[in-house]
Amino acid sequence: METITFDRRYSEPPPETWAKILSSQEEAAALALRDLKCPICGYKLFGVYGHTGYVNVKCQKCKFTGPLNLAYFHRQKRSCRRRDNLRNPSDR
Repeated sequence: METITFDRRYSEPPPETWAKILSSQEEAAALALRDLKCPICGYKLFGVYGHTGYVNVKCQKCKFTGPLNLAYFHRQKRSCRRRDNLRNPSDR
């Protein structure tokens, strides 16, 4: 497990907060990290785990601001699309 780093100028969080941080890290370890990009300009906003939930974003490049549904902004891996196209060429 990774060590938790933070600025020591701030006081150490209470034990309940430490427990939440540790459980969040354990839950995220099973998920894949992916990049969330701006729907307008394609600039990388940040990394997200999983495909569910909503986030409110502000793009540093084009200044787009608004909520995004993570389920709408995930990409299928290219190898999966190619494999599906090879299996069913008559469906096109």
